[in-house]
Amino acid sequence: MSHGKLIDSNGSIKINNEIVNNADKWNNLLSIFEWNGHQFNIVNWATFMNRLGRNRKSEIFRLKKNPRYKNAISSIAEIFVSNSIREICSVRHMSNIVHALAKLDEPIKVILDRVEKESEWIINNGEPQHISNIAWAFAKLNVPAPNFFKLVDEDASRIIGNGTPQAISNTAWAFAKLSVPAPNFFKLVDEDASKIIRNGTPQNISNTAWAFATFSIPAPNFFKLVEEDASKIIRNGKPQEISNTAWAFAKLSVPAPNFFKLVVEDAFKIIRNGTPQNISNTAWAFATLSIPAPNFFKLVEKDASKIITNGKPQEISNTTWAFAELGYDSIHLPKLIDDSSAQLMKGMNSQAIANVALAFAKLDYKSNHYFNVLENNIDAFLRSMNNQDICNILWSLAILDLMDQNKMLLGVLWRKAISKDPSEFHDDNLYQLAQVHVHAKANSIDLKQLPTSLQSRIDKSVWHADVNSSRSENEYSKLLQEIGFNHEREVSPFDDSSYGNMLLIDYACRDRMVAIEFDGPFHFLTNLKEGALPNHDKKNGATKAKRRLLKRLGWKFISISYMEDVCVNKKGQNKARELKKEYLKQKLRKVSVVL
Repeated sequence: MSHGKLIDSNGSIKINNEIVNNADKWNNLLSIFEWNGHQFNIVNWATFMNRLGRNRKSEIFRLKKNPRYKNAISSIAEIFVSNSIREICSVRHMSNIVHALAKLDEPIKVILDRVEKESEWIINNGEPQHISNIAWAFAKLNVPAPNFFKLVDEDASRIIGNGTPQAISNTAWAFAKLSVPAPNFFKLVDEDASKIIRNGTPQNISNTAWAFATFSIPAPNFFKLVEEDASKIIRNGKPQEISNTAWAFAKLSVPAPNFFKLVVEDAFKIIRNGTPQNISNTAWAFATLSIPAPNFFKLVEKDASKIITNGKPQEISNTTWAFAELGYDSIHLPKLIDDSSAQLMKGMNSQAIANVALAFAKLDYKSNHYFNVLENNIDAFLRSMNNQDICNILWSLAILDLMDQNKMLLGVLWRKAISKDPSEFHDDNLYQLAQVHVHAKANSIDLKQLPTSLQSRIDKSVWHADVNSSRSENEYSKLLQEIGFNHEREVSPFDDSSYGNMLLIDYACRDRMVAIEFDGPFHFLTNLKEGALPNHDKKNGATKAKRRLLKRLGWKFISISYMEDVCVNKKGQNKARELKKEYLKQKLRKVSVVL
C-alpha cells in the first residue's frame, strides 16, 4: 500500500480532524484508515495511533482482532523500514507513536530498533515529556534499549530540571522496571524531591518511591518528604498507589509512623477497593516494619475470601505470612488456604509454599490438607527450594506435631537439608534444624545422622542463642524461693548440654523434673474479634510446641501467664505479693509438689 506524503499537506489536516472527532470509536478510526490510510502523513499516523491506544483494555482486545487493525500495524511498520526517523517525524510524533504501541502491546521491532538507534537525536531534541513517554514505552514492552537509557541518565539534569513530576516519575519507573541502573538520575531526583512531592500526583510519588525501593536506593530526602506529606497520598491516592508506597517504605526499612497511621485510619479504602496485590503489599509492609495494625488486619480477615478467590499464590502467601509475623490470630484465611491447597499449590513457588507453612506453624493452625498435598507433590518443588524454604517447612512440621503424619515429607526434606553445604545456612536456619532434631527425638522418630560439619555449626548456633530475663521473670524467681521451691534459672530441658541455650526453661527443678515457664505477651496471639485485648488467650505455635516437648521429655509443666500477673498487680503491691505466692503453691500442687 502507498503511504502518501510523510509531510504536512492540506488533506492531512482534514484527515487529522476526522481522526480527532472519532477518537472514542475505534471502529470509525479503522474505517478512516481503510479509506484514507494511503494519504496519512506522520502527523496523521501519530494522532491515529494515539487515539487507538486510548481505548480501554477490553476494547483493545477486540480491536486487535480486526483485520483492518492488522493492516494498519503492517502499514506503519513499513514506513519505518524504508524511512529514517529524522526524515519523517519530530521527536514529539515519534514519542506519541511509540507510547501508543506500548498501550496497544505492539512491540514492533523495526520501529523500536530505529528509536534505539536514533537515541542521541531523540535525547538532544526531545522535551522531557517525549523522552519520558519513550522510556515508559520501552519498559512497558520490556525492551531494554541500553543506549537510550544510558543517554537519559547522562542528560538527567535537564529532564529533572525541566520535566513535570509525571515525566520524572515515569522515567524513574522505566529504569526500575527494566532493572537499568541510573545513579545520576536517581541522585538528582532525591535532591529535587520536593518538586515531585509538592507538585506531583499520588501516582507520581508512588511510582518514584517504587523505583527507589526496587533499586534499594535509600533516598532520605524523598522519603522524608513523603512521610511529611502522607495525607496527600492516603486521602487522594488509589489503593495501588498507597500500597506501592507502603511497600517502598518497608523495602527500604523506613518506619514512616505518620504514613502508616493514616493507612490504618483509611484501611477500609484499601480492603474494599483494592486488589489482593494491594492488600498483600500493605500487609507485608506492616509486618516487615513490625508496625501493629489490628484494625487493618481485622478488615483483611473479614474479607479473606476475596484474597483467596482473586489473589495470586504469592499474594495469598505474603498476606498469611504478615498475619503470623505480627501475631494476629487469623481463623478464616488459613482455613480457606488449607481447603484450597491442591489448587493453590499449582501456582505456588517454593518460597510461597514455605511461607504458608511457616505461618500455619506460628499461628498454631494444624492443617488438614496442606502438608499432605505438599508431601504428594514434593518432587515438583524440591529442586527449587533454598535452605530457608527447607528449614521453614521442617520447623513447621515439628511445631505443628505433624512429623508422624508426614514422615515421608519430613524424611525427604531432612535428607535434602543435610546434603547442603553447612556454610550456606544462616543461624536462624541452624536453630530450626536443631529444634527439628530434638522434636524428632522426643517423638521417637529416627532421622538420618547429621554430618559432622553441619552438627558443628548447629552446636555453635544453639550456644549463641540469646538468653533474656524480664523484670516479671526475676520477681517470680524470688517468689518461688520464698515459698520454698528450689530451682535454677534458664535450664536446658535435655539430659546433656549438647543443645546449648536452645529452648531453655525459665525455672526448673531437675530433682522433681518440674518446669515452670513465664509466658509473656509474645507467647500469645492477638485475637482480632471486636473488644478483644492484644496478646491474650491463645498461645502461639512455638509456645505450644515447647510445652508439648517438655512433657514428652518427662517434665511436669507449669505456665504462669503474664495476664494473670497483670490482674493480680492491680490489688496493690503487698497484697499482690501474697496472692502470687498462693497462686504458685496452687500451681505446684497440680504437679504433686506440696510446700
